[in-house]
Formats: sequence, structure tokens, C-alpha cells
Amino acid sequence: MLEVFDVAGGSAVEIGTAEHAAHPSWFPRSDAIVFAAEVQERLQLFRVNPDGTRQRRLTKSGFYDDPAVSADGRRIAFACLGKRVAWELCMLDSHGLRRILRWPGNARSPAFSPDGRRLAFSSDRGSAAGARALHVLDLENGKITQLTGRGVDSGEPEWSPNGETIVFARRRLVEAAAN
Repeated sequence: MLEVFDVAGGSAVEIGTAEHAAHPSWFPRSDAIVFAAEVQERLQLFRVNPDGTRQRRLTKSGFYDDPAVSADGRRIAFACLGKRVAWELCMLDSHGLRRILRWPGNARSPAFSPDGRRLAFSSDRGSAAGARALHVLDLENGKITQLTGRGVDSGEPEWSPNGETIVFARRRLVEAAAN
């Protein structure tokens, strides 16, 4: 279940009735929210107004998670489960739903740069179990730049408002003790 909390008024409003709703993301004018929720054991994307009205499902089949809205509100990037049972990156815009990144490994937690030209994301491609590296995908030319190295788990990227830095969660990996 999702709720919107009015900080000034001190109250919360329940929005939507979707089970296991997660990963909400605001549209730039604060006029709508996109989120992932389970429907018949599949993660789908939904859009809803902040007052809970006009909830509509954006995806029909497949598995979709981690939505992020571009600063202009015209695109939604998200993780989509690929045919190889790996999470890829997809985009929903005026052209419809399309995959924008297919590669070995899982790609998750997309975040648009403020200018909308780049997408930061985390991926376990080529890493040890449990490790993700931070990457940036240039949406204009398709070039991918890896920002963090191996041996740590880097995820949940978020761009600074000026687009010059990225904050992310970094966790040290603990090696399992041999028996």
C-alpha cells in the first residue's frame, strides 16, 4: 500500500489499493506518481494522482520494477525482466515500451540525470555474487561508463540537481567464512 504524507497538515492519505506497492517516483510537477506493484505474481507499473484518483496500469505483462521519471515527465525508465531471466533497462515514452539496455547481468535502479541525457544504474555484470557496480548510460549515443569498481556493492543512484554528482548507497561485501 502507498501513502502520501502531507508534511504541513500532518496527515497521510492512502493512495491505490495495489498489493506490495513499492518504489514510488514523483512526476516533476507533483501531479502524479508512478510505482511498481504485484498483479497475479508479476510486478507491474502503475500511475496514480497524489490524492489516489485515476490509478491506471501502465504495463500489461512481464515483470517491471524500479521506475524513475525524467525531469520533463515525458519518460519513465525502469528495470524489466528479460528473456535470459536477468533484469534489463526499459523505457516508456511516446514511442511505447522498449528495451534500452540488454547485457549479461542484472541492471537495476535507473535514475535520470537532470537534463535527461544520461541514466545512472547499478549492475552486477562481471561482479562477484552480491556485488553491483554503478554505471552511466548515455541515452544519445548508447555509451556506458562504469563508475565504481568491484569488491563493493553500489546501488540506488540519484543525481544532484546540477547533474555534476551522483549519490549512491555503498556496502562492503563480507566474505562467507569457510567451514
